[in-house]
Amino acid sequence: MMLGHRGAQFHFEFTISRAQPVSPAATPEDLLVFYEPEPEVWERRCKAMLAAGFEEVKSFNPYWAKAGRTFEDKDRYRVVIQRASWADETAFKPR
Repeated sequence: MMLGHRGAQFHFEFTISRAQPVSPAATPEDLLVFYEPEPEVWERRCKAMLAAGFEEVKSFNPYWAKAGRTFEDKDRYRVVIQRASWADETAFKPR
């Protein structure tokens, strides 16, 4: 499956090989982070993660819990929905 925006210089590609399966080896710091500054949209995205079968988990790094929520899939890979803008300098100040 390929996900991206038309005209963007990137995309996410999720692949699988039935001939050579790879065992998942996730760590708590393997993160896919999405930034959403609008509170209502952020809340909808968090609810959508739960509805899709992700489990909310405690973030390994407390930084992500300050303004976001961390979710884990069945293979133990994690997604953070951060309630901030990517360009928001306050999101990247040292802890």
